[in-house]
Amino acid sequence: MEVGAGSSWFALHLRESGYNVTILDLIGPADIVGDINQWQQLGIQHNSFDGVIALEVIEHVDCLAALHSVCKIGGFIMQSVPHLKWD
Repeated sequence: MEVGAGSSWFALHLRESGYNVTILDLIGPADIVGDINQWQQLGIQHNSFDGVIALEVIEHVDCLAALHSVCKIGGFIMQSVPHLKWD
């Protein structure tokens, strides 16, 4: 799952590479539209994703607990933040 995908460039690249990726964002188009912190209300099951990706999201919202909740035990969580010196 990619959370906060924006234009979905990363998820779309993964899909082109053969991966099954669910896109979640606050606005469409996304497979699931909503807030990751409300994952249960969005119909997302606990421990349901092999991996969860949140690129440049965590500086906007505290969502680590939610990412952990939807990621399978033994799965991966990948996060990034912007580099302050990149223009």
